[in-house]
Amino acid sequence: MPPQDAASSLSLVVRRFIAAPQDAVFAAWTEPAHLLKWWGPRGVTLAAAEIDLRVGGRYRLANKYEDGSVLWITGVFEVIDRPRRITYTWAHEPADDSTTESTRVTVRFVHRDQGTEVIVVHQRIRSARSRRSHRAGWVECLDGLAIVGPTVLPGIEAARQRLPRSARAAELPPEEITRDGARVVARAVRGWGRGRPGSRDR
Repeated sequence: MPPQDAASSLSLVVRRFIAAPQDAVFAAWTEPAHLLKWWGPRGVTLAAAEIDLRVGGRYRLANKYEDGSVLWITGVFEVIDRPRRITYTWAHEPADDSTTESTRVTVRFVHRDQGTEVIVVHQRIRSARSRRSHRAGWVECLDGLAIVGPTVLPGIEAARQRLPRSARAAELPPEEITRDGARVVARAVRGWGRGRPGSRDR
């Protein structure tokens, strides 16, 4: 597939307020066990997640559809600024026409009164049709996070605060995460039988 011309590509922005602390929302987005609770547009279940949360680390998310088929979303982390921002590439396995390796997602977590504003910027999208599909998918994913947020995410924050300081990933500044060559991959897998409300073009 030829390289995509960034000047001619499309982008989208989706925002959602989540009634939970900034660090808890960041954890919900980057820790597999929490992603399983909310990720996925309508008709999609997150069946498995693998996340190597470091600059240059990879992630893989298994989107399972109601017909039993699975689409893996994969990419590489380019920026990790905990708990404010992450940037990563976005591609599909198996590959299709809706994404390329140059597709990029930036998620910002902005502290607000009573919670966190999540801002998703998806860049370098190939077509208007794909942008519409991705926008719908992101809106539906954030719907799930908004539902889970008020009840589950404060508990995440409370649990993290009970950990020894040395065990809290949130205490590591981005440069330490970048410099540390240790590869620690977090994984989570859920049962394959539960369907959740999507678009295969996500």
